[in-house]
Amino acid sequence: MALWLFVAAAAVALASSAWQNNLLLRQVSDDLRRYTAMPPAERRDPSQFALRENAMAVLRQDAKRLDDNYRQGEPLALGLGLYRGEYLRLPLLATIARYRPLVEAPAPALVKISTPVRLDSLSLFSAGSSQLKPDSTRVLINALVDIKAQPGWLIVIAGHTDLTGNPEKNLELSRARAASVRDWMQRMGDIPDSCFAVQGFGANQPVASNDTAVGRAANRRVDIRLVPAVGACERPAPGLDRFTLSHHAAFKS
Repeated sequence: MALWLFVAAAAVALASSAWQNNLLLRQVSDDLRRYTAMPPAERRDPSQFALRENAMAVLRQDAKRLDDNYRQGEPLALGLGLYRGEYLRLPLLATIARYRPLVEAPAPALVKISTPVRLDSLSLFSAGSSQLKPDSTRVLINALVDIKAQPGWLIVIAGHTDLTGNPEKNLELSRARAASVRDWMQRMGDIPDSCFAVQGFGANQPVASNDTAVGRAANRRVDIRLVPAVGACERPAPGLDRFTLSHHAAFKS
């Protein structure tokens, strides 16, 4: 009886999460379609401009909600592996970035995303540990020197593991390792907490096959990326000039 009750509760939770995710996708998609269907700037009159401003305000609210989910994790009601808001977050941010008020401003320069840098996993953590090795400082400093500072951009630190071991423990370990790197960067670079997003994916995002030792070693990593995000890290952090931060760096963990 207890097993059937557990199965029934799980089914209800999954159904509720699926319904909530469909509702979220439909709402954001409708808001995007409503905005993009409006006349372009050169054809706007004052009344159309007001409507377009209101539609853009709605998109910004949607973007803040999706960005909060990206940085802090999706709510339980949208979770259980069914969250789909990330598929619309980047298109939504791109639409907002292209928006221009009635008085046109110069177009921003395009930002080139560099190729990830991959570092030796053994230089950061011991097997099964989330505590940085005493001699990992040199590796972390060298990585920070290769990451270019982008004022107002979010520093996303994501931990990953290979497929061996318990999936739940791998998920916990991957996030704990990402948090350790975040803590080190905060301590050494005096970077505000608002500039960071910490994630743990376990073995869910492999970059190589888990069938070989080489592939498993490649999958054990901590990725650091600088990405544009709404309202993230509004001001340059004091002390950040101690390091020159550049492109997407990946630490093997």
